Amino acid sequence: MSQDKLRAGVRVSEFPPVPSLLEKKPKRYTVLVGDDPAQVRFVEQLLDTRCQSVASLTDSELLAENSTHLFQIASSRMLDVSPNLRTNVGLWSLDPIEKGSSGANAIVRYSATLLKLDKPDKVLIQRTADILASEEVLDLRVAVWTAVGLLCGDAPEEFKRWPEPWEDPIGWMKRGVEPAYRLHCLYKDLRGYTFIKGTQDKDTLRKADVFFSPSKIKVFTRLTLDVTKVHDTLYTLSQWRNLQYDPYLCAFRVSKIWDTKTPKT
Repeated sequence: MSQDKLRAGVRVSEFPPVPSLLEKKPKRYTVLVGDDPAQVRFVEQLLDTRCQSVASLTDSELLAENSTHLFQIASSRMLDVSPNLRTNVGLWSLDPIEKGSSGANAIVRYSATLLKLDKPDKVLIQRTADILASEEVLDLRVAVWTAVGLLCGDAPEEFKRWPEPWEDPIGWMKRGVEPAYRLHCLYKDLRGYTFIKGTQDKDTLRKADVFFSPSKIKVFTRLTLDVTKVHDTLYTLSQWRNLQYDPYLCAFRVSKIWDTKTPKT
């Protein structure tokens, strides 16, 4: 998976992610929205029924004699069901299970219930989900037990919150962390920070590809950083992303920006 897709925060799907079906009782009709063969296969195994892919879904398809009660449509716009039947339809998103996806988090949360973990730390859940989704998920049942294994092991160093360059200009690049990964995360954080300081409208943030948790949005809303340093850091990170020079050189330049004693604005 490309490191350009690294994220800060969890992207929320239009409907609950498919792995959430493990914890919820399905309604009479289950409708999968999107296209991911691995997740479709998982639901077929879970519900022990065949999935029927249709261009649109109406009352006639639901009530047909050969109906399997498990359907797949490309978009929720393809659903045209009467209100009476709609109450019996459960919609689930087939969004890719990748870093930052609610599906990856749902897998880890369910795995935590198998271990009877009492209210596992949210950071632990998200970091474990990132590790789980660092490779393509081809079988959700395997992913569940992989997550169990990860939760049983020692929490890696990344589970601790990284210091930021404005907090520690020298120590923000932690040992043992892939430097390119750290720089991508910093780029997304600062890019998100600039949008959050300008607007907190959810639609605007979503269009700008800013997917942060509510708690992180609250932290960034209260945070005031030197405007010039933010600009210079984003410029430096953008140059590195475009030119692909040594990430440690980029980190050194970022450290110099934040180590300069200038007043906040």
